[in-house]
Amino acid sequence: MQKLLFSILLALASAGVFWQSRGNSFVWDDSRTVSVDVLAARTWGDIWKPDFESVYAPLTTSVQKVVVTYFPGQPARALHTLSLVSHAVAAVALFLILQIVLQSPAAAFFGAAFFAVHPLQVEPVVYASAFGFTFGGMLGLLAIWRYMSYAVARDRQGRNRANPMTHYYMATVFFVLAILALPTAAIIPVFALIFDQLIPRRSSIVTSRPQLWPAATWVVLALPSVLIAVLAQNTAALSEQTPLWVRPFVAADSVSFYLSKMLVPIAIGPDYGRSPTFLMARWWGYVTWILPAMLVMVLLYWRERPRTWYAAATLLFFAGLLPFTGLLMFDGQGFSTVASRYAYLAMVGPALAIGYTVCMPKKTWLAAACVLFVGACGWLTYSSVPEWRNESALWDRAVMVNPGSPVANKALGDQARRAGDWGKAKLHYDKVLAVNPTGADIYFFVAEAERRDGNVKRAAELYRKAILNDQRFGPAHNGLGLVSLETKDYDLAMAEFKLAHNLMPESEEAVRNLGMLHVRKGAHHEAIPHLQRAIELTSEKDKNGLAKSHALLGLAFAGTNEAEKAQFELETSLALNATNMEAHHVLGNIYFAKKEMAKALNHFRQVLTQAEASAGESGPLSLEAGTEVDLRYSYGVALLAQKDYARSLEQLQKVLTIRPEFAEAHNSLGVVNFNLRRFDVATAAFEKALALNPKLADPHYYVGDIARWQGKDDIAIGSYYRAIKIDPRHVDAHNRLGNHFMKKQNIRAAVHHFREALKATPDDQRAQYNLKRAEAALSGADLKG
Repeated sequence: MQKLLFSILLALASAGVFWQSRGNSFVWDDSRTVSVDVLAARTWGDIWKPDFESVYAPLTTSVQKVVVTYFPGQPARALHTLSLVSHAVAAVALFLILQIVLQSPAAAFFGAAFFAVHPLQVEPVVYASAFGFTFGGMLGLLAIWRYMSYAVARDRQGRNRANPMTHYYMATVFFVLAILALPTAAIIPVFALIFDQLIPRRSSIVTSRPQLWPAATWVVLALPSVLIAVLAQNTAALSEQTPLWVRPFVAADSVSFYLSKMLVPIAIGPDYGRSPTFLMARWWGYVTWILPAMLVMVLLYWRERPRTWYAAATLLFFAGLLPFTGLLMFDGQGFSTVASRYAYLAMVGPALAIGYTVCMPKKTWLAAACVLFVGACGWLTYSSVPEWRNESALWDRAVMVNPGSPVANKALGDQARRAGDWGKAKLHYDKVLAVNPTGADIYFFVAEAERRDGNVKRAAELYRKAILNDQRFGPAHNGLGLVSLETKDYDLAMAEFKLAHNLMPESEEAVRNLGMLHVRKGAHHEAIPHLQRAIELTSEKDKNGLAKSHALLGLAFAGTNEAEKAQFELETSLALNATNMEAHHVLGNIYFAKKEMAKALNHFRQVLTQAEASAGESGPLSLEAGTEVDLRYSYGVALLAQKDYARSLEQLQKVLTIRPEFAEAHNSLGVVNFNLRRFDVATAAFEKALALNPKLADPHYYVGDIARWQGKDDIAIGSYYRAIKIDPRHVDAHNRLGNHFMKKQNIRAAVHHFREALKATPDDQRAQYNLKRAEAALSGADLKG
């Protein structure tokens, strides 16, 4: 009855301290590790199949999947409640274990209460992503409880016929479930052996030496999960930067840290930034071993009976921390070797020490101090739970505890990046790299910021560092391909884009970039299937991504002279995102070729407006010189066709400022001046055009027209013939000659030139009319003849 009452009180105390956590939101990595969409999409087969690339904890993932499936409206509340219940059950299980060894319900209660309410337990209980620590810890403690029942029944087997193996089988079931929920629960056999040694032996016949085979069996059962967990750690880069001789210092520092936080539970937060790199850069990182060393020395030279109990508590504490000390590298160590959740099971050791101290005879003042300490811990924990209620509160706390917190700075950098503030994001990511220079994703994000700032060389260097830390990091290969493309290193860009595509075959960006490179290299036929695949892979919600793919596909079709398909893709792109300058430019060229000048002008104007806006009042346009010349020339010619001579003149003059040797621009400039009746200026422009390119036909035609206006028919006829000699299909020159010969009554010559004009443009109504008139005149002349 007494045990039941203390168990209820302990469960209520645990729930009371952490009850407010049920209203907390998902924070930190919760959106990734317990994402409703991800868990709902994963099949049971996926969850239970080892992949050797992630820690194997299928039971924890299965429980999370059940929760988000059956509580879709409030998954955070459901998971926090389940974590709270798991922690309360773990505390009760520890109470039952301590009751067996201490033989004092009150002492066992205060020891278990210390475990339940210490501030180091806040993170594993209220952080949804750490649910595996409380859930697996609960199962592990239940396994130890049943193991202790087995050990007690085994010792008493001579006096009753109860079969102790029933307890052992139940304990084994709990242990297997524990390692399926938390692979580091493999340390539980060590706990069981230590507690076994503490059982009061009431018969001289019974040996105090524990049997090893039950715990050894558990070790064998744990090996597969432990092996998968070890193989899943991506620590190659971290191991290279942390020599073997440094690791004992890292391990000693982590033990020292947990000892200090256990004894003085203040300044406890979500991240401490105590990575090996951070530690190696500070002198005190090599002397913190003194604290645990002093503890061991005290225990070695303590000759009184309590030594056994405190030595056992110390061993439990060290054993619980062993997987996370850094002797063996693990993923999270890149940010910090220490974290509150890592000490969850290790707190069993101090709980034993507290329980034993409370029940020590003739030490009432010490027992009272322990009770007060447990109460103070409860108050501190209750005050700390709201710090995890949302992202804002959490990172405020993290920065308060550790201004250089890599986790907090990464989270704040991620927030800034998602908001589009790459400058602010880079400042936070740089602080992360100061602690964790092995984070491939952080190098990648800083590289992205540098690339957006135009620092291509620096971006390439950072992309390479990301790849050095993780050869299979596809986004970094993709980024390196992009900067290689900007520097015209097409071979490297192609190699990196292919690697990115191989690593991320379902990434629309990787496929699109591969297609884009083919477009830039002029391999338009090769680009088309990649870009069509990119469109298939892109979500309809990603309008910007779809716009890019459609625009590039339009450029590819334009390169294969499939104008209609190109027009469709480019128009689709601009309907999704009207700011793509290249799409506007090419679509303008298509309309220009189709003589739809009003539409062409609209697209050319869009490009120039955007380019001038990005350049500011005095800066250069955000266009390459060749692109700007081509654009302004087409725009000027389209304006000329629309008889907007003033603006056409302005554009053509800008073209010639950039490229003075552009013969066609001189010719168009002459045409503008011709239409403005500035014949001298026009003639000079035509002569310049012919000097630069004697194969142009138009200047001869217009020189002929100027001569015709001036009544110099002989010069005009000679110029028209020179135009036809260069371009036998020059419609205007043939029409001029046809009209000239009609006036001269040389009807047959007129018919010849009108027919040549019609061959060049069969649908030209003017040529059709002129030919009919000439043929009618020729028929009349024949009749008269």
